[in-house]
Amino acid sequence: MSLTGSILAVDGESTQPPANIDTEWETMRNSLSLSPGNESDDMAAIESWHADHAGHLNAPDGTIPLLPTGTIEVDDAWLTANEDGTHVYQSGGRWIVDSIEITGRLETKTSDVTFRRCRIDMTNNDSWGIGHDPFYDAPYRNLEFEWITIDGGDQSTGDAFSFYTDNDITDNLLFRHMDIFGMKSGLRLYGGETVTYSYVHDPFFEPGLHSAAASVRGDHVNVSRNLLIGANSGALAVYADNPPGLDDILVEENSFARIVDVGTGYCTNHNKDDIDEGGPNSTNCRLIDNIYGTRCNGSVGEYWNTISGNLNLSGGSVG
Repeated sequence: MSLTGSILAVDGESTQPPANIDTEWETMRNSLSLSPGNESDDMAAIESWHADHAGHLNAPDGTIPLLPTGTIEVDDAWLTANEDGTHVYQSGGRWIVDSIEITGRLETKTSDVTFRRCRIDMTNNDSWGIGHDPFYDAPYRNLEFEWITIDGGDQSTGDAFSFYTDNDITDNLLFRHMDIFGMKSGLRLYGGETVTYSYVHDPFFEPGLHSAAASVRGDHVNVSRNLLIGANSGALAVYADNPPGLDDILVEENSFARIVDVGTGYCTNHNKDDIDEGGPNSTNCRLIDNIYGTRCNGSVGEYWNTISGNLNLSGGSVG
C-alpha cells in the first residue's frame, strides 16, 4: 500500500489550532447569557464554537492522501512500510499518522500512535469507524486521535468508535477535536478514555432506534468540554457492562442537546438499577458544570455520586 498518488484536496480554508484552546473555550462559555429569552442565541453560540474547533477541516491540513476503500489496518508493518516523513513519521517516541482519508474504517493494531487531521467516511461501513477486530482482544495502549472527522453516512447501524481495552488505565485513549455525525451512536467508551473539545451531532434517527451521542461503559472515563447532541436515547448514557459498577467517571463542562422530543426524555442517564449494569454500586461518578440545551428534559440519572453546577439554557439548576 502506498500513500503516494491519489490526492484529495481539502475544501475550505485551513486554520492553525488555537494557541490556547482553554482560554478560547472559557471566553465562549463566559459570553453565554443563560437567561430566559436568550436560549436560542446561546445554543447557536455553543454549536458554532464547537463546529469551528473540531474535525479535519479546522486543523492545519493542506492535502490529504486518499487511501484505498475499505478497512485500513494500522500495525507496525503498515507504519514502517508507509513512513514518508510527512503523513507517516515518528516523533517523540510515537508514530504520527497525519492527514489521511479513509473510506471504510480504521483498525488499530499497535500502541503509541497519534492520528491527526484525518477523515473517515463510513458510508458503506455498518460496523465502526475506529476500533479493533476482534473486539474483545485489544491489548494496544496509548492511542491519540485529534482533529478527526467521522462521517457515519446517515445509516441505522455502526458507531464512530468502539474499542475495548484495559479500563484500569487512565488516559489510555485520548480524543480531541473530533467531529462525528450521521450515525446511530457516536462514542462507545469502554474505559480509560478522555474526550475533550469534540462535537457529536446530527445522529441518524428513526422511531424506536436507540441513538445516543455517547455512552460510558467502563471505568476511568473523562468527558469534558464537548457538545453532544443525541436523539431518542439522549446525549450521554452511563452504565457498566460488567459488575459491580462504574468507578471514576467525570462528565464536566459539556453541553448537551437532543434533535427530537421522543424517546427517553433525558439528555444524560445514569440510573440502571441492576447490579450488572452499575447503578448504586458506582463510585466517584461526577456530573459537574454542564449545560443542558435544546430538548433536554427529564432526570439526569439517580446514581451519580456528585451532581453540581449543572444549568439549563434559562439558567435554571439541573439535577
